[in-house]
Amino acid sequence: VTWKEVLLLFLGVFLGYQAHFSGLFLLPLAGLAIIYKARQKLLLLATISIAFVASLLPTFLFDIRNNWINTHGLLDLVGSDEKVGSYAIFSRVIEKFMLSSEIASRLLLHGTTQPLISAVSLLLVVSLFSVIIKNSWYKTWQFQLLAGWIVISNVAYAAYRADTPEYYFLLQVPALLLLLGYGLSSAFSRFQTRILLASV
Repeated sequence: VTWKEVLLLFLGVFLGYQAHFSGLFLLPLAGLAIIYKARQKLLLLATISIAFVASLLPTFLFDIRNNWINTHGLLDLVGSDEKVGSYAIFSRVIEKFMLSSEIASRLLLHGTTQPLISAVSLLLVVSLFSVIIKNSWYKTWQFQLLAGWIVISNVAYAAYRADTPEYYFLLQVPALLLLLGYGLSSAFSRFQTRILLASV
């Protein structure tokens, strides 16, 4: 592990929360990935912890000056059965997965009609998973990391009973694009893949 990689990890964790609070959902995944695969585990885990504390510091200072408004809001949210709960969690998880795939298709097919977006979304999901299973990529830690990225965020969003704003799902875009890129590169030649990505 180089110091450049440590710095990038620090910036990633720090900017994740600064961009949006849902970036915190990826912290457990990053920790598990380091424990499972990385060398110099203590250094990287310490980097994550320090970056996490540094990222929360502005919010903490703001709360001190404003009578802990964010802390009270978080406690009210977690303690509210009307906003957060496990009731019908399975159906909400399925709904979030469908919504995330639809949003990914909408980003790739900007300006198209809703039926086409839904059809392409379903086609991408089916074709991608068929390629992954055929090539046994699901056994690799890279796939497990990307899949965990999407699963953790969708389960977290499903626990929130109110409607989830669509921009929350932008957190998943890097993982979705990496999965899509691997699926295309496995299904087509490199030349064909470049043409497809360029046309998108």
